[in-house]
Amino acid sequence: MASLWQQYKNVSPRMRIAFGVDQTMSTMGPMNGITASASIDAGDSAGASASLVFTGQLPSPGSVRLYVATYPRQSTSQSQLEACSLDQIGELYDPQNLRANPNYATRCSADPSNCAPGDLEGIFGKLTDCSSSLCRHGQAKTAPRDLVALTGRALVLVNIATNQPLYCSNLVIKTQGVSNSALQGKAHNKLLRTSFMARQSRFEDNILSRFTLRFGSPNPANLPTTTAHWLLADRPATSTLASFCAAASTPAISINLTQTCNGPLDLQSTSGVAHCVTTLAEDLATLSNPVLLLSNTKGGSPLLCSPLHAPKSRVVHALFNTELVDGVIQFSQPDPDSATTISVTLKGLHQRAGGWHVHTFPVPEPSAVGASPGVDQCSGAAVGGHFNPFNALVPCSSAPGMTDDQCEVGDLAGKHGTLANLDSVSITYTDWNLPLFGAASIVGRSIVIHVNANNNPRLACATIQPEPDSVTTVVARFMGDVVGDITFQQDAADPYADTTVLVDLRYTNQSQSATSGHNWHVHVDAPDLLNCASAGGHYNPLDVCLTAACGYPSTCGVGRLQPGCEMGDLANKHGPLNILSGATLPGARAFFTDLQLPLSGPDSIIGRSIVVHGADGAGARLTCATLRRRAPRTATATVAMGGISGTVGFAQAYPGAPTYVTVNLAGLQQRIGGYHVHVLPVPAPSEVGLSSPSAAQCSPAAVGGHFDPYNTGNTCDPSITGDACEVGDLSGKHGSLRGLTSIDVGYSDMHLPLFGVNSIVGRSVVLHSTAQGAPRLACATIQYADTHSVLTYKAHFTSTGSASAVTGSIVFQQLRDDPDAETSVLVALAHSAHSSGVSMGHAWHVHQSPVSGSDCASAGGHYNPYEVCLSADCGYSSSCGQSGLQAGCELGDLAHKHGTLSLGAASPLPLSRSFYTDIQLPLSGATSVGARSIVIHGSNGTAPRIACASMVASISSTSTAAPTSTPASSSKHKHRRTAVALLVTALFLVAGAMAGMAYYRHTQRHTRGIGSDMTEQLLMDSEYAALEEMHKDDDTFDLNRASQA
Repeated sequence: MASLWQQYKNVSPRMRIAFGVDQTMSTMGPMNGITASASIDAGDSAGASASLVFTGQLPSPGSVRLYVATYPRQSTSQSQLEACSLDQIGELYDPQNLRANPNYATRCSADPSNCAPGDLEGIFGKLTDCSSSLCRHGQAKTAPRDLVALTGRALVLVNIATNQPLYCSNLVIKTQGVSNSALQGKAHNKLLRTSFMARQSRFEDNILSRFTLRFGSPNPANLPTTTAHWLLADRPATSTLASFCAAASTPAISINLTQTCNGPLDLQSTSGVAHCVTTLAEDLATLSNPVLLLSNTKGGSPLLCSPLHAPKSRVVHALFNTELVDGVIQFSQPDPDSATTISVTLKGLHQRAGGWHVHTFPVPEPSAVGASPGVDQCSGAAVGGHFNPFNALVPCSSAPGMTDDQCEVGDLAGKHGTLANLDSVSITYTDWNLPLFGAASIVGRSIVIHVNANNNPRLACATIQPEPDSVTTVVARFMGDVVGDITFQQDAADPYADTTVLVDLRYTNQSQSATSGHNWHVHVDAPDLLNCASAGGHYNPLDVCLTAACGYPSTCGVGRLQPGCEMGDLANKHGPLNILSGATLPGARAFFTDLQLPLSGPDSIIGRSIVVHGADGAGARLTCATLRRRAPRTATATVAMGGISGTVGFAQAYPGAPTYVTVNLAGLQQRIGGYHVHVLPVPAPSEVGLSSPSAAQCSPAAVGGHFDPYNTGNTCDPSITGDACEVGDLSGKHGSLRGLTSIDVGYSDMHLPLFGVNSIVGRSVVLHSTAQGAPRLACATIQYADTHSVLTYKAHFTSTGSASAVTGSIVFQQLRDDPDAETSVLVALAHSAHSSGVSMGHAWHVHQSPVSGSDCASAGGHYNPYEVCLSADCGYSSSCGQSGLQAGCELGDLAHKHGTLSLGAASPLPLSRSFYTDIQLPLSGATSVGARSIVIHGSNGTAPRIACASMVASISSTSTAAPTSTPASSSKHKHRRTAVALLVTALFLVAGAMAGMAYYRHTQRHTRGIGSDMTEQLLMDSEYAALEEMHKDDDTFDLNRASQA
């Protein structure tokens, strides 16, 4: 095989190539207090030259050695200095072992062509003291051997005394006029796991390619060969990947890397790295469907067959809309070897802000910390401390002399300066120590903005989230003695992408002390109820060798050692878990990034289980939970009332993501002002004593007031942030409908959940008139977009079928086949013994059995399948409660989860109604409450069972109240189809359409509205919203007259 230099001579005798590293061109950037500027001109037959300059925190020239290592530096999952360790980048690059010659130093000094390519000191001379830097500006009079092959390898500065690296960075092509392309891919099977990167630089008529393959085997004893061919093939568009790989023993090879790179792979290599630089006539950009093949040198089926793709830049956002801070901080990183760009666009700081940092955990939902939206979500228990995975100890400063890697990864203020004395900010930074890939990734964690005051209290925070459309979410929900969730998220299109893991666990029994040292694993099977032994063994689809002879578990560990673990061994990958005690909110939180835990593809963990073992490393299985996909939520309020038709649609990808809202309404006729989410669903006409739909279904008695679970009671307008508003105040947050005849618009809302205890699903949207008193003109229930996906049970109470004169119903709805989804509970009951007034304090529960006749005793006891301890010694009344404490309750204890019932008179209609969202009341699965019963107890907490009813599945309807009239507009079906289409696609459009934006602001929301002059009107909307809110219950107030005054 001719040398690379010979290849170049054959291609273009006059061609010169320059490559090197500096603070702008480096793939790794400054590090360890050192900045490098290195440029090497590979030259031609007349010689070569180099300019090497190092500045910063440097020792004396004679104490360092400079060379190019055998392999590239890998940037992810470890500190930058750890990535430069010799066991990872190898020794000096010397492919022909020239330095083994006893006369090497003399030969190299006499003629650079006798030097090893990586021996820069031998070729160009040693570094010398150049004022405040170390440098070498050298010239080689003859062509060094294969110097071009240094491309992509690591330039290393080593302390001679300790043989430890001080600096390293990969060399990149710098020749003018270069265009680049790349391919990459990760794959694994029972024989091999690989990570592949191909980069190609094209200039003039020449192509320089470099290929890096990192490989290992889950179980080396299973390998049928010690060597393998590595090949690139172009899969025909007419062939599926499966059929192509099955027939790939003799594929049509596009690039034979075995031949190009001087031989097959040594699968027993201790480094597990192959790096090859070559000139090729083949252009990677011409491969339509590139595939990497590793084949047995002895023939037969491929050892591995993996599709490749162009590197995909990662872009994530932290969206702020709390404590008057509004805007976005965006992070983007083209690939793991590049710097991260930070774009900050914030307003509402009001000179309050100081430091800003990445913190360890994501921001919890308000209910998870027992608080309202805002600063309580930013506490140390909620989001942890600064993210510092490499235990940086040096106080960080943006002053000259320090490099990013010497700081905590999350110390953005230290690296880039604080936000002090700013009202708003729009600025961009470059950070070389802020990865979006690998075990030290910041994705899924949080940004905290601190107050510029003593002790640096926390002002606002936001989770660093991927684009909503791109994520698969899987949750293991724990019930019983240990409660909480373990949540997994991964790029929906890539089973080899990083997976984030969020743990939040606590004991329900307050007499149980907090514990630590709990090993945890993915197990093969979903467990039976309270029988964790049924979960099977650890999930190990790649047959990783676990014996001492294979070196396990020393071959498995945190960070870069994760791929050496069995897939389900979360304990060795991330460390054991802690569990907190009792009513502590949040529970014990932990957050990890897993490099090999697929949520899609053939090795997906969905449908399997998480098993948590005993404290302090004990092997007994303490608790377990099934891994279930949490699907995105889409819901629609279909309006067909008062001549108004259309939809208000809602879509949320996962808990904590923005909710995307589409408003598509016709027939407004400039009559509508405010619109809101109200507490209750819309009753059917018959439930309010009507034969056909009318605005009477929208009355306060029918649908309640604005949905305001945090009791803000605030008049909201778009000049403040959503946390200070009622959750349901859509017009206050996003602008009213005043002056419009129709509207077709979309916006996002950070405080409008479709998940959790404060979900708006099952409630209603109400449209208010601009007339005196803001009467309610139209309303519609917010229902899941696909009503066929909903399971409904109804407990029907009659005066003859129960033990007393309680009449009405309780209706339960949940997504079909998802027992972990929220269950909506609508209560509509009356007590005929109370013809006036209200009977209060009625406890109510799900009981074990259906009711036999009218005998409430036949219902059995409370339904408590997880055997939650109910005694005072366990602190049940504290660990079980409303909102975030629901998980600590026995499954059927509706009274503690939602409060006791108040029963009014049977007339006038509608009956006394209440609505709840229950996060642990399954209507399907092993612990379903379906086909059991509801028992209502006596008033004021007395024990007697005064009414009961069996829960019966509804097959006639999946909604509590659906419009039955024909709307005035003939475009009803068009609107409905449009809305559903929008909702289905919303999650795929919102991220791209809104990238870099926190929200549609007020002046952008009505650009598609049809009506009066909007320029003047928009200035008045916030005033109208304030007046409407202030006088919403005053029927004598004339809004139009007040506005004129």
